[in-house]
Amino acid sequence: MRYTLNRAEDARLRRHITINPDTGCWEWTGDTNRNGYGWGQKGPGQPKRVMHRIMWEAHHNAPVPEGLQLDHLCRNRVCCNPAHLEPVTGSVNTDRQDHANRKKEACPKGHEYDDDNTRVTSAGRRICKACDRERKRAPQSRV
Repeated sequence: MRYTLNRAEDARLRRHITINPDTGCWEWTGDTNRNGYGWGQKGPGQPKRVMHRIMWEAHHNAPVPEGLQLDHLCRNRVCCNPAHLEPVTGSVNTDRQDHANRKKEACPKGHEYDDDNTRVTSAGRRICKACDRERKRAPQSRV
């Protein structure tokens, strides 16, 4: 498989890239997939793929290493600047994500998420120990 872009492919793709002067991101202005990543193809008849992967492979003239994903260090899903991408494991990529629930400092009932009151499941979900105790003490209704 060829990873580099020929002149026609490079010109065709660059027509859909705008460089953000503030961030240095190469922002894909073409189609995006349902997850918000740039989506396109090298040329006619080629399979559609995420653009950041196409550009990383073209820049490095190699595939993304087996078992790794490309993490957007800039956190911009439409960025396809190879300098903003790092091959990492799926778990590292997930750990780096900015999930809204990770920012929460208390459970829905207001108990603080701290070392004494928080249990973390094997899936990485936080459980409020105070709420967990309340649930276990509450009478179980039979349906």
